[in-house]
Amino acid sequence: GLLRSMPDDIRVWTERLRKLTLQVVEEIRSWRKACGENSSSAPLALPSILSHSESISLPKNAQQPLPFMHMGQNYLLKILSDLDTFPPHLLPLGVKSFRRNPFLLFLNVDDLYNSPSKLIKADDTMSEMEMLRVRRACGVLLAEEAHYPNSSAHY
Repeated sequence: GLLRSMPDDIRVWTERLRKLTLQVVEEIRSWRKACGENSSSAPLALPSILSHSESISLPKNAQQPLPFMHMGQNYLLKILSDLDTFPPHLLPLGVKSFRRNPFLLFLNVDDLYNSPSKLIKADDTMSEMEMLRVRRACGVLLAEEAHYPNSSAHY
């Protein structure tokens, strides 16, 4: 696969960044649950990973989820654009763009979430479970963006 053919340092950096980003998104979701937002009523309840026809629109009667703030920024929104300014010559092999691509896969968050069949083929170094976790995390990030459409993570 593409990732396996990269130089070791780039491959290790790419895999590590992907795993850490995934862990951060999952930990923020766990933090929210611990703060009292149960998954049945929280706006960030994840759509089924088996059905890509479901919407991430938020229930009208849902409580506002607690944003995880770091240095004055909603960190889930910041994650979406963290790598946007990286120079293109640093792109790992097979990755088309850093834009909205915090998991450093060949598709960005939007495409990964909306094209689950492509996700399964995205990277042969990831287990199927890891790929499903990435897709779930994409849903969390997109739901956060939908819930805070006028927020800016960088300004």
